[in-house]
This record gives sequence, structure tokens and C-alpha cells, in this order.
Amino acid sequence: MNILGISGLAHESTVSLVRDGAIVAAVSEERLSRVKNQGGFPSRSLDMVLGLGGIRMEDVDLVAHPFFTAKQELAMQVRCLKDDLAFTLGNGEPLSRRLVHVLNYLRITYLAGDFGPADRALEQGLAERGLLDRLQRVDHQLAHVASAVFTSGFDRCLGVS
Repeated sequence: MNILGISGLAHESTVSLVRDGAIVAAVSEERLSRVKNQGGFPSRSLDMVLGLGGIRMEDVDLVAHPFFTAKQELAMQVRCLKDDLAFTLGNGEPLSRRLVHVLNYLRITYLAGDFGPADRALEQGLAERGLLDRLQRVDHQLAHVASAVFTSGFDRCLGVS
């Protein structure tokens, strides 16, 4: 099974190819464009990864992306903010520390609300290549844990996020 991983369309766009559970190639778009933190759909990286893997678009079984749709991501951030506010406001820390925490979380939630352009770039880039129907979105934090667990070398291990 050939699985493409596409990540970081807002910044640091990257593509990886995993074949039958083994990493075949991974290329960051900035290495090819020579633009630090390159965002957007990673066309060059995708072409290079396919070439390194010796496969064509039609050989790709699945495309994994570590974010849900923009609307789903924003809804998740708002739910988490609500839970976090309830905990932070009643946790007994000094008021200044609680205020800094809440302001930081609000900043992150506001920034998370701007996933729309990256979302559209992903879907358009995949559609142009005939890969949109193979897109599987995954929870971002779960993707972090999975990358640690599956590359750990252990038959059994625990991943915590």
C-alpha cells in the first residue's frame, strides 16, 4: 500500500511516501523552492517523492492529511477553548498567569480560524492530480502520536498526547 502524507500547507509544506509501513521518501517544499517555511500545495515535493518511490499518481492508495476541514478544526478549537477557560479560571493560579494563558489560547484559536485557504489549496491540488477521492483527514495530535509510535521500532508501545 502506498500512502502519501501531505502536511503544512500554511507553512513548511511537506510530502512523504510510506509503502507497506516503511518510509520511502519525505521532502519539504522549501528544499526545492529555496523559500524558508514555504507554504501552499507542495507540488514539487509531491513530484519528487513519487519519483523517488518509482510510482505514479494512480499507484497512490491513500493521501493522509493531519487536519480536519477548516470548519471542523475551528469547531474543535472553540470546544477546547470552552473547556480550557472553565479549568483555567478556577485553578487557583495567580490572576496574571491565568490571564496570560487565556489570552494565548484565544490567540491560537483566532489563528486556527484561518485554515480555509490551506484547506482549499489542498483540495484543489489533489483534485488537479486525481487524488482528492483518496484523501483521509486525521486528527493533528493523533498524527503526532502515530508518527512516534510507528517509527519507534517497538512491537508494543504507548503513545500519549
